[in-house]
Amino acid sequence: MLLLTALAASPTIVLPLQHLLATSSATGVLEAALPHLSSAPLRTRAELAAAEEAAAAKKAADAAAAAGAAAVGGAGTAGSPGSSAGAPAALPPAIAAFRKGVEDIVRGRDNGATLNPKNAALEVKSFKYAENRSLEDCIHAIMPVLLDMLATSPAVTASGNASGGGPAFKTPVYLKEFKRCFEAWTPLLMPFRLDAQEELAVVVALETYCTAPDRKAVFAPLFGIMLHVLYDLELATDVAIGGASWQGGTERGSGAGLLPRRL
Repeated sequence: MLLLTALAASPTIVLPLQHLLATSSATGVLEAALPHLSSAPLRTRAELAAAEEAAAAKKAADAAAAAGAAAVGGAGTAGSPGSSAGAPAALPPAIAAFRKGVEDIVRGRDNGATLNPKNAALEVKSFKYAENRSLEDCIHAIMPVLLDMLATSPAVTASGNASGGGPAFKTPVYLKEFKRCFEAWTPLLMPFRLDAQEELAVVVALETYCTAPDRKAVFAPLFGIMLHVLYDLELATDVAIGGASWQGGTERGSGAGLLPRRL
């Protein structure tokens, strides 16, 4: 206390401090802020927490709106061959991101002679656990990728005459390659087809792919044969096919299915 009194009484200490405060740029900012600080209402912790929650909710809503606008904007290219376009444009961002991750895994394992579906299945399983997705989500992510890879494979595209205005491929060639493709990739799909629910997902995923607006004219007539191949490979069962008939629509309830609907 005596030391503070001595310092306050000493002109060699007080005068330099006064000069420093007078010439500091922070002094003007503080003086300008004082009226606002004195008139600002005091807020409780509960009010502050509610304000923070409201700001976070608004930020999340803005992000969701932006993602939805991006999805609508990209709908024109979502069905193009070579992308995992079996998914509708209205997919939630989290599911769309999961499907893109699965596509990257599957395409990364499709490198000719070193194709290893079992390793791809392990990677997809790990990704599934990381993203907290279901086995059905994995089926719906894998099927469009395999079908897109098949549609753009050299064996299929070489059989057509798309550049000359003809068909993109010859049907017998496509169906032959479809059987070969799913025979090769069965070890990828089997670990995710554990019960009737996942078997149903296989049928619905194929039906959804074939009924996409930009593919229906070409693939809808082949759906029955493709489904028969999956049945022979035990990827689809009569229970799953019957369940798809009862379901009354393709994935996400589009209602544009190819199977006869049971009432």
